[in-house]
Amino acid sequence: MLFLLWIFALWVSWPRAEAARPKLLLAAYACAALVLVFHVSWSLAALRFDFTNAYSAGREAAAYLREHARERDRVFATGYGAFAIQPYFAANRFDNYRDGEGPAFFDWRRGSPLASEYADLLRAQPEFVVVGVKYDEEETLLTNPQQLFPGYEPRVFLGALWWKNRPLEWEACVIYQRGSSGLEKR
Repeated sequence: MLFLLWIFALWVSWPRAEAARPKLLLAAYACAALVLVFHVSWSLAALRFDFTNAYSAGREAAAYLREHARERDRVFATGYGAFAIQPYFAANRFDNYRDGEGPAFFDWRRGSPLASEYADLLRAQPEFVVVGVKYDEEETLLTNPQQLFPGYEPRVFLGALWWKNRPLEWEACVIYQRGSSGLEKR
C-alpha cells in the first residue's frame, strides 16, 4: 500500500518536478526502480512456486488414504490442517472426530476439535494418523517426521502459501501408517 501511495505521489508531481529539479526526480526514480526490483523478484518466486507446487496437500493426501486405507481401518487426525483432506471424501473420514459420523467440516471460529495429544492417539493405535501442518512450529514434522509416532511410517504431503521468497504458512500434512514400510516423500 505504501509503495502504491509513493508511485501515486511521483505520478502527480511528475510534470512540476521534471522542470524544477531533474536530479531529485532521477533519484526518486532510482529508488522506485530499486523497490520495484524486489517486488518483481518476489512475484516471480511466488509464480514459480505456484506453478510447481500445490497450495494444499489435501487432494494428494486424500488420494493416498483412498488408495491405502481400507473402509474398516481407523483414521485419526490432529491439527487444524488435517481437515484439508475431508472435502475429498463423501463423509467424515476421521474416527476421532464425531466418532467418524456426521459432517466432514467444523466451525473454525470455535477452534480445532482435533486438539488431541499425540500420546492419546498412540494409545488408540489407529491404522492411520493424519497430522496437519500449518504453523512454523510444526515445520519440523516435514523435515523429520519419523520421531513422532514410533511404529508408524510417515508420508509427507507438501503444500504452502508462498509470500515474498518463502512459505508464509504451511498447508501440508503427514500421514502415518501403522506397520508400513518405507519412507516416502511426495
